[in-house]
Amino acid sequence: MNDELPLRGPDMPDPLSWWPPAPGWWIVLIVMLILTLTLRWWLMRPRTVNYWVEAQKQLTRIEQTTDDHLLQLQQISSLLRRMAILHFGREESASLTGNAWLELLDSAWPRDDFSRGAGVLLEDAPYRNRSESSNSELFSITADWLQYQQAPPPQEQVKQDV
Repeated sequence: MNDELPLRGPDMPDPLSWWPPAPGWWIVLIVMLILTLTLRWWLMRPRTVNYWVEAQKQLTRIEQTTDDHLLQLQQISSLLRRMAILHFGREESASLTGNAWLELLDSAWPRDDFSRGAGVLLEDAPYRNRSESSNSELFSITADWLQYQQAPPPQEQVKQDV
């Protein structure tokens, strides 16, 4: 005689499948996709660059990092040349040298510090062998010139007929 009872274990549910995911995972996926696309757009968006502010920062770097007066003169001259090309255009400013170059810089503001002041150091700065003069006044007028170019032009008062 067989004393064993025919017992069975409890019925277990089928194992859970990983696909399709639960609705919560779909929501997480959509949110991650939106965040990724937003981050990519934010990093790749075109940025407006204020060249005048960047030039002022570069002028400050030149003043702080270089003690060689001749190198400072050459770097200031190069910076002003780039900014003049941006302001006046390549055809009008790139080929100018000497006094004509300094007068062009003076034409962009109401002062004449480049052609008659400390700016005369720039006349032959790229061609000098050495320089012992201090460039502090040149740094000052260059910063003022860059600041003046950045400011909006003064509004002319227009008379209106009533």
